[in-house]
Amino acid sequence: MKEFLRRNKYAALFSYFIIYLIWFSLLEVHADPVFYTHCRLDDLIPFCAWFLIPYLLWFPYVGVTIATVYIKSKPEFCRLCIRLFSGMTICLIIYTLFPSGQLLRPDLSGDSSLLSTLVKQLYFVDSCTNVCPSIHVYNSLCVHYTLCTWEQTKHKKWLKRSSLILMLFIIASTVFLKQHSVIDGFAALGLWIVVEGTLQWGISRQKQRQMGKLSA
Repeated sequence: MKEFLRRNKYAALFSYFIIYLIWFSLLEVHADPVFYTHCRLDDLIPFCAWFLIPYLLWFPYVGVTIATVYIKSKPEFCRLCIRLFSGMTICLIIYTLFPSGQLLRPDLSGDSSLLSTLVKQLYFVDSCTNVCPSIHVYNSLCVHYTLCTWEQTKHKKWLKRSSLILMLFIIASTVFLKQHSVIDGFAALGLWIVVEGTLQWGISRQKQRQMGKLSA
């Protein structure tokens, strides 16, 4: 047992998702929005059910990347987890202290097409609360950045281009499905810049300390 735990100690990081799901679920039930996000650009963006496809592709995009990085490189896996978990935790804290919501969803009751029916199911399981910043957008930025900077993928142009296209479609899907306001996306971008900047500063400081020890 000890040997198993020693060889799979990094897998314990996956337990964060249990904490996240419990916290997020409690907010979905108990948090009442104190403000709603909306801007003029939201009114200019039409609803498009086809964007359900890239919206749902977010799950394998994030999940497969996390699993692949875990298998291939434990140090990179730790960095990815720091990126994801830091931002997701900050989002949960913001949702707790300043519950947000949006009132952008269209009335789809008269639309019986397959995609619209699936969107209605999405609306049913995912309420229009806890939206700012958008975790969908934040995690997509983290995953794409990892694929662009990780030693094993940063030289694969086809992969980086594919990731960029998918990331942009996923981000666009959040507003075309009326799951988020444009404001939520920009808030996620700002959060990612702060978290990534802090992470890079920490990595730089660590390298400087290591260099100092070697030169001492």
